Amino acid sequence: MGNLTAHRVHATRAYSVTEPSPHRLAFFPCDVESVSYYLALSELLLPTVEVLLVQCTDAYGETGPAFARNSGDAVDQVVNTLAEWADRPLALFGDGGGARLAYTVAERLEREAGITPSTLFVCNRAAPPQDEVPGEVSLHCPLVAIASPAAPEVSLREIRAWGGRTRADFALETLHDVACPPAKSQRQVANLIHDQLISSKCLSGTA
Repeated sequence: MGNLTAHRVHATRAYSVTEPSPHRLAFFPCDVESVSYYLALSELLLPTVEVLLVQCTDAYGETGPAFARNSGDAVDQVVNTLAEWADRPLALFGDGGGARLAYTVAERLEREAGITPSTLFVCNRAAPPQDEVPGEVSLHCPLVAIASPAAPEVSLREIRAWGGRTRADFALETLHDVACPPAKSQRQVANLIHDQLISSKCLSGTA
């Protein structure tokens, strides 16, 4: 019961919407406590952006962050699940430990499913070393990296390195009070997401 196959990674709609939103955003939370933050943030994003929470449920019904199961099986489940939600522009947001999983999923969606995320957001996480990403840079979606003085354990240089992980536009944003979870920053983050998705020219579709 403790093996990886006993865990189910799933994406859950944060709130039901009566009218379809023009954008979807899949959040990869940094920990269990941050889920409440993203529920509050999703209220600020509606009705423009519909929010999905990517989480992992184990064999005992306990729910936790999906990145804790960042195995091949977990990534497969996330990719297959999000591909079913890509009937409209789909962005990904990886917070803290969830950033690397969001990046891996974005790469797999483009390469295997022909789905280019409208934007990949990564927050308070260093970019993976280049030697851990073999081959050419493969992402074709815009990438926004968010840094904060509230997370001094990650340097600005390490976060800026995300710019080398995409062929598309890259932006580095510095926001205050954006820690994991970024408890005081819902409005800042919501404004950033809205501005990016509304102005983005890269929509989900065939890569």
